Amino acid sequence: MKRLLFWTLLTILPVLLKAQAGQILQKDFEKKVDFLTATFRVNDHLSIAEIAVDPENFELVAIDDKMQALWRVPFKGSPAGSGNFKGHILTIGADRAGKSKDAAVIYTAYMLDEHTGKIILQKTIYTDNAPMEADCKSAFAKDGSWLKIIIRGTGAKRGARFTAMDKYNETHDLTILDIDDQLSATVSKPQLFDGLFAGFASTGADGYFIFYLQPDGSLKASKYLVGQTAPAVSITQDLDMLDKSGSEQVSYNSTPSETEKDVAYFSILHRNLQKQYELSVCRLDFSQGKGKMVNEELSNDHLKSIEKAFVRPDKELDDAYVGKGDFLVVKHMADYGGTLIVTYGADFFRDNYRIQNSSVINAYDKDLNLKFQQVMPSVTVYAPTGNASASFHNEGDKMYMVANYGNMKYYTIYGQL
Repeated sequence: MKRLLFWTLLTILPVLLKAQAGQILQKDFEKKVDFLTATFRVNDHLSIAEIAVDPENFELVAIDDKMQALWRVPFKGSPAGSGNFKGHILTIGADRAGKSKDAAVIYTAYMLDEHTGKIILQKTIYTDNAPMEADCKSAFAKDGSWLKIIIRGTGAKRGARFTAMDKYNETHDLTILDIDDQLSATVSKPQLFDGLFAGFASTGADGYFIFYLQPDGSLKASKYLVGQTAPAVSITQDLDMLDKSGSEQVSYNSTPSETEKDVAYFSILHRNLQKQYELSVCRLDFSQGKGKMVNEELSNDHLKSIEKAFVRPDKELDDAYVGKGDFLVVKHMADYGGTLIVTYGADFFRDNYRIQNSSVINAYDKDLNLKFQQVMPSVTVYAPTGNASASFHNEGDKMYMVANYGNMKYYTIYGQL
C-alpha cells in the first residue's frame, strides 16, 4: 500500500485569495428563505438559484450579472434537483399527494424557458408509494444532454417526529430515473447489497456507478447500464478501516472521471488499523476491474505541518488552522479535466454552534500522484441557525472557492486555483 508523504510534497501555489470588497449588494432579494439549495449558470449573463422557501414550497429565481432578479417561479413541494437540460431549464419537485403522512410522494419535472421562466412542459416522472422517507439526488450532464435521478428509500418512517441517523442511513430501495427530452422516465431498480450506501455517480447517458461500504470495512463499487438490475462490473477495494462494520461514523464522496468513461473516484475519511485518522482516495477502473488507493495519515503533527507551511497571500487573512483529525470531513471532490481535487476540513458542532476550520485542498493526477496541496484559510463560528458552508466550483481548468471567516460576524474570502 502506497502512503504519500504529503509534508514533503507540500507546494504553495499562486492562489488568489481576497476579501470581497466592492461587490454588488442586492438588499431584500428574498423575503423568506429556508435553504438556498442549489445554483447553476445558464450562460455568462444568467444564473439560476433554487430556493427552498419552506418545507412545502420552493422557487427558481433567474439572476443576471448585475444581481437583478429577472423572473421568479414558485413550485409546490421540496426541490429534488435543478439544472440545464436539452437547451432549457429543468427543475424537479417532490410533493405529497395529500396531507396524510402516508400519502404518496409525486415527483414532477418542469421544463422552463430561460428568458421568461414560462413552463413549457410539465410531467409526473415517478410516484413513490413507500411508507419510508426518501433521499433524492440528481445528476445533470454539464452540456445538458442527459439527466439521472436517484431515489433512495431509507429506513426512516415518513412523517416521524424523530428519526435515528442509523435508520435514515439504511437503504431499503433504490430507483434510478433516466429522463428524456419529453420528460419521460426510464426506471431502473439496481440490485441492493449489504452495508452502507455510500454514493452514486453517473458515467454518462448509458450508465452509472453505485458505492457501498460493506460490513467487512471494504468498498464495493459497481457499474450499471441503464435499465439493468445486476451490475455490469463490480470492484471490491480494501479501505484499511479500523471499524469493520461498514457503518462507523465516516465521511465520504465520489465522482466520475471527466476524461475516462469507465473510471470513478471515491474518497473517505476514517480511522485506520493504527487508530489514526486517515484520508483514503481510490481510483476505480471498471474497464480493468481493478482499484487503486493512496492514503494521507492525518496525525496532529502532520496537520500542524500543513498549517506552518501555509503562507498568507494577504496580511488581513487569518493563518491556516486545520484542527484535529476527529473533526475532519470530506467537503468536496471533483475531477477537473484529469486532475482530481479532494478537499477536507473540520466541520462540527460545539455548544450548539457550528464551527468550520480551514479547508485543505489536494490535487492528484490520474494515477493518484499528489500534484499539490493548498489551504483555504477560513475559520468560522456560526450562530445556531447558521448553515452556510465553504463552496467549490469548477469551470474549465480553474477551481473557484468561496468561504466565510469570523466569529458571529462574517467576512467572505474568494480563492482561485
